[in-house]
Amino acid sequence: MNNRASTGEYPVRVGENITLYGWNLSSSTRSVTVGSNEISTTIVHNDNYSDVIRNTDFGLQFELPSIASGEVNVVINNVPALNNINNDNSHGTAKEISVTTDTQKAIADYSNYYNRLPNNQNNNLLNDNLKFDVWDFKTAVTPEGDSAEFVHMKVGPYMANNAEKSGRIGFSFKNGVGYFNMPGYAYGTSGTVTGKVDLYVSTKLTQYGAIRIWDEGGSSYYYAVSGNPKAQSGSNGDYYVYSYNVNFGTHKMGIILTSSEGSWNGQTGDIWVTEPGKYYITTETSLPSKGNNSVLSCTESYGYNDSSEHILYSHTKLGSAYQGFTYNTFAFDKNGETYGTALNSDTSGKDGMGGNLQFFSRAEAYSYGDYHDLNFNYYNNTNARRIENIFAYKDSKLKSDQKRTQSLSMATYTDSAEKTYVYNAYYDHLLGQITFRVGSVNGKGYGKANDIGLGLQDLLGFISFNPGGKDSDKGKIGYDNSTYKVRTSTDSSYVGNVSGELAYKYVSKISGITGTAGYVAIGALQSSDAGRAVIVWYDEGNRALKMTSVSLSEILSGINGKSWSATTISTKGGQYVQMSIDAKDGIHLAYMSNSGADLYYAYMPSYNSSNITEILVDSKNDVGDNCSIDVGRDDESSPWIPVITYKSNEGTKTKIAYPVVFENGKPKDGATPGGFFTGNWSVSMLPTENKSTNDQINVGLNKDWNNGVIHEFVSGTDDTNSYTPKGPYSICSSGILYGNGTKNPVVGYAVSSGSIEMAQKK
Repeated sequence: MNNRASTGEYPVRVGENITLYGWNLSSSTRSVTVGSNEISTTIVHNDNYSDVIRNTDFGLQFELPSIASGEVNVVINNVPALNNINNDNSHGTAKEISVTTDTQKAIADYSNYYNRLPNNQNNNLLNDNLKFDVWDFKTAVTPEGDSAEFVHMKVGPYMANNAEKSGRIGFSFKNGVGYFNMPGYAYGTSGTVTGKVDLYVSTKLTQYGAIRIWDEGGSSYYYAVSGNPKAQSGSNGDYYVYSYNVNFGTHKMGIILTSSEGSWNGQTGDIWVTEPGKYYITTETSLPSKGNNSVLSCTESYGYNDSSEHILYSHTKLGSAYQGFTYNTFAFDKNGETYGTALNSDTSGKDGMGGNLQFFSRAEAYSYGDYHDLNFNYYNNTNARRIENIFAYKDSKLKSDQKRTQSLSMATYTDSAEKTYVYNAYYDHLLGQITFRVGSVNGKGYGKANDIGLGLQDLLGFISFNPGGKDSDKGKIGYDNSTYKVRTSTDSSYVGNVSGELAYKYVSKISGITGTAGYVAIGALQSSDAGRAVIVWYDEGNRALKMTSVSLSEILSGINGKSWSATTISTKGGQYVQMSIDAKDGIHLAYMSNSGADLYYAYMPSYNSSNITEILVDSKNDVGDNCSIDVGRDDESSPWIPVITYKSNEGTKTKIAYPVVFENGKPKDGATPGGFFTGNWSVSMLPTENKSTNDQINVGLNKDWNNGVIHEFVSGTDDTNSYTPKGPYSICSSGILYGNGTKNPVVGYAVSSGSIEMAQKK
């Protein structure tokens, strides 16, 4: 009975062999349906009654097809089974027993209900009804070689007008021995991106003999005019359309109009390539004079062009390094773009020089030196920044910590000008503090991925690295360029600079922690106080869950040295805390109790509300570690539905919980302190064949960020072979992963085979 959900459903998986036992099942005239789907069955005889209720020895056996969840109905000789139609509350006379505990009371209450099946362990509300929760399972990622570890999964925003990115399922993880994978745009083997660009040039511009696209990197020139272009009409007039393939990275692109094919020197234009698309030259305003090397100032717009090498993957290699990457996380923004951080713990063999916590923006990073070699984490890279070193001074001594940046958490806020603020919080294990930093990335698409500012700039700025040369150490983080002094990101020696503002202004230490704060989560408000960062953590010394926040305007004025104040959310627990903020800026938290035994959920209608609802979700044995939470709602008038995934007491099992009974729009307790389910939450084990590892059990909903309404996941055939990254070690291909077409949450986690498994109820 422990394999049933708290609300009575039987969790089963597609392809599982199932036998239904009962009376009179030897008849040849029989029908079994799950929901509206009829299933072909075989009669089997079982001489072993040990696992069969009431000694029924005949059963109906079948392999579960890929069908929707639903009630199981059995009909024999036109007579339906009573399971789903009898009265669950029918009962006889209660037994007279001595009641002194919650368990004894539950047994006394329900032992005389003859259509119920109390297990006398954690659920005496179970009945004889038959309903299947049918689950899809699939292998999402299989690295070639070493295992996937430090696995995180999230779901991008639902976007009605962007089927390519809407509800993208994404994974970040340590990929084998040398790589970090997360959702993003993949690069070609040469370090550039291949894409198709359509250039629409007004027919009024025929006086020019050639139109060229110039890469400000200075190494490549692309000829846009070739052959006879096809003329077509549009809303802004008539155009010649030039379609061509171009390799480009994140460099600025200039459109050059020339009168001939003569020699010329590149000049910077004012168009940024942000993603493959349509570029329009529509006006003659301020046209340059006819001649070589003229740069056109023009109006720009673009639309997405499909390209097999230029799509947003669910995961792809973004970085490589000696010793690989460990602690990591990532986040989507409202446009479906991605950002991440990952720690490289390489010690380099030199005193005071080690690996770095590295920030990644949207697309695979590459260096100005050798492209993507194993020294990658020591370079100042395009689309990536080194933001914390594993070395630091503590008590006037230089120390290192290969586990320095723990419990990495990230959230985003995108303003009306399409600037995305990326919020990061993590526990600094070496210095015993929570570090909070805010950076920014401008615009949309991979072409803007390197436009990184504020507190996510590289610790040493743009300093080239000369492998093997006399200055080979200067480009490596941890050293001042002149004094070779190890830097700390919150010091004024943090030299990253944007518009005269030193980057360390946007990095802050949150003080007032007693003991450790090994569990940290961050979120960003999107509605009433847009851009406010909310940070929660478990204060181990006080055995309490705490929260603080800071507005965007305060952040931009400089937060280094800020005095932080904290609110206590719970004194019952806070380990493994995870947070989801709903579309109305309500705060939803999942965490484990101080005893290490129970799973709790807490809700606050706003970050500054004193109205905190704390709910016990699951309390049987040890549950709640490695939890994750997401929240959405069925429509704009329905209550918020938190969905929580977590570990069970058996350590290798995964569980999922969500409320099914609400009071005044809020969930009620899902369990009693004695360990019995109340029926207010649906709590069940995932019926997987695999054992999960000691990684986070991740959950995600496909929801509209503007209103929180849950939508169906896009279904499709997973693509795991369209792009194969290159590198010195074996590595899995990039992948695009789809849901099963339902609104049900997706669950993702690492399994003992080394792969990542994905699960979703049908």
